[in-house]
Order: sequence, then structure tokens, then C-alpha cells
Amino acid sequence: MAELASQTVIVQEEDIFFFCPNCGKSMVIDVRAVGLAVDCPNCRFEVEVPAESQEAPPAGALVPPGTEGGDRSAELRKALEVAQNDMQRLSAHLFDVTKRRRYLEKLRAAHIRQMEQISAHMQSLHAAMEGITAVLREAAREEPADEG
Repeated sequence: MAELASQTVIVQEEDIFFFCPNCGKSMVIDVRAVGLAVDCPNCRFEVEVPAESQEAPPAGALVPPGTEGGDRSAELRKALEVAQNDMQRLSAHLFDVTKRRRYLEKLRAAHIRQMEQISAHMQSLHAAMEGITAVLREAAREEPADEG
């Protein structure tokens, strides 16, 4: 990775001095850039230029240990603990959802078998109705015998 050459920056009184909320890198920019989004030269995080200069990095900036802002290891450990708790909760939820899905798939298969049985019975009834209809038509065509 290429190293950036050291540059001397002359800060004017009207310039805005601020910090990257992601890495804590200090930046300075002309006041006309207020409200614009600029990329941090250190971490490439997109930062909105504030309306006023800042005295210190914003709370929550990931500042490397030993630099202004101090070590955030306790805060990061807490975030890790929260993430692990979320993972455990989501794993339990996934187990429950998977169990429910298996039950619903079995229920669906049972319903499909029942529908196939109903369909077979309907076909038998349809065939019987056609037979009855044929017998009735035949009976209607026969003329009654005279009894006289």
C-alpha cells in the first residue's frame, strides 16, 4: 500500500476542523464545503462536513489505541457480547422455524394424499352417475307395454 507523503496544511480561521466518525482521523476543509459529503483520506468512510469545527473526535469513533480517543476494547467487547447473544437468540429461533417448517411439510403431504383419495372417490362417483344416467336414458326410450 502506498504511503501518503507528508503535507503541510495551512489552516485558515474560517476553515472547518473535524474528525472522521469511523476512524477518528482529523480533517480540515474550507467552510464552503459545509454539508457536503467527503471521503476520509484514512479509511475512505463518507463523512458529512459539519457546520462548525469540532474539538475532539466524535463519541464512538474507532480510534486506534494510543491515539487521541483512547482504547475502545471494553466497548468492543460489549458489542461482541451483544452480537453473540443475538446469534444465540437467532439460532434458537431458526431451530423453532425449521421444526415448524418440517411439521407443515408433513401436514401438506398428508393433505395431498387426502386430496388424491377424494379425487379417486370423485372419479368413481362420476362413473357411477354416468352409468345411472345411461340406464335412465335407456328406460326413457323404451315404450311402455300395452296391457289391454
